[in-house]
Amino acid sequence: MIDNTKLIFLCVGLPRSGSTWAFNVIINMINYINSDHVTESIYSDEINDIFNDLTTKSTNLVVKSHMPGESLCFISKCNFVISIITLRSPYDCIFSLMERFNFTFQEALLAIHRSCVTILKFMKSGEFSIFRYEDGFIGNEQTLKQLENLLGISIDYNKKIDLIEKLSSNNIRQHLKKLEKLGIFLGDDPVHEIEPKTQWHFNHLGDGQVGNAAYKLTKEQISIIGYTLRDILPIFGYSIIDMSPSFSRGTYVEFGENGRGGSCLGSGFGLIESWGVWSIKDRAEIKLKLEKTIVGNAEIVLHCRIAPTLMITDRSAQCFLSVNGITRMSIVSSPDNSEYINFSLPIYVQIEQDVEEWIIQISSIGMMSPFSLGLGEDTRPIGLGLISITVR
Repeated sequence: MIDNTKLIFLCVGLPRSGSTWAFNVIINMINYINSDHVTESIYSDEINDIFNDLTTKSTNLVVKSHMPGESLCFISKCNFVISIITLRSPYDCIFSLMERFNFTFQEALLAIHRSCVTILKFMKSGEFSIFRYEDGFIGNEQTLKQLENLLGISIDYNKKIDLIEKLSSNNIRQHLKKLEKLGIFLGDDPVHEIEPKTQWHFNHLGDGQVGNAAYKLTKEQISIIGYTLRDILPIFGYSIIDMSPSFSRGTYVEFGENGRGGSCLGSGFGLIESWGVWSIKDRAEIKLKLEKTIVGNAEIVLHCRIAPTLMITDRSAQCFLSVNGITRMSIVSSPDNSEYINFSLPIYVQIEQDVEEWIIQISSIGMMSPFSLGLGEDTRPIGLGLISITVR
């Protein structure tokens, strides 16, 4: 099917990264050059029946995708496919979904996490050009020049200026208002109220500001984003915003959705849940910054859940907790274990320092998943669940 198509252009991007603007620019640029041929446009994360049907009818096909699947990754390697990726700070993308599309924080975080993961796979599949929101590619003449080079075409200068004006914020807002007056947009559901041909949503356009998230998201939300996307942010060219707290005596931090504990987590943990976070690897690390006010004897108290593996009669499962390489406590599987437990880890700070980092390591042996124990669908070999941490 696809062999009959002259060109497929894949416009892949994070939600709220300017991908819709780029999508419409590309459609218009191809139409300027090939006005006698049909250019179809569609949102699709996979090659499906609609996708294949369009390729049989059109000369060119422009595809927008936020979560490119395996089939799009596969065709991106073909010589008749051109790909671009639009990126934006995931912090800002999450905030924008909350502001413009009424997502909850967790819904926005999940959507951007899924998009990041699939785009990362797409990056490993074929050649692509990146357009970064922070560079101001939207409405920029230089963007059109870059797209001309990718398409191997040349468009009259005046047409390019007209296109930039056509897709200016003011004109797009006027267009969306017309759709609302026509009853196409009712204003009730900005996620699903969409013009298929252009992919513009009701309430689509934001203020175009960069860095809003750092000021408008809570410290807890920023902490969770940084932890959840810690492996992806550097690859995409974005820094992790450090929200890790400094601990003095009496500092209490939660690891769940309403806490800042995510900033203290190193490797070996799963995604943050409402109550806290599970260790899911043989080794997991917590990193604490202790303030200079702590000198001499102190105590780190971890309030935890223990996994089902540690509450069965088979005593082969164990967890060890060490502080800066010295084992302080351990727990062995037993039906007598309670689901919730406090671990009190003694430490001694010898000299006053501005900030001193302490590493708590959780080493797990013989952990099994709830699924393998017939206790649910979670297939992760969970060990200790962190709920909160206190320094005394």
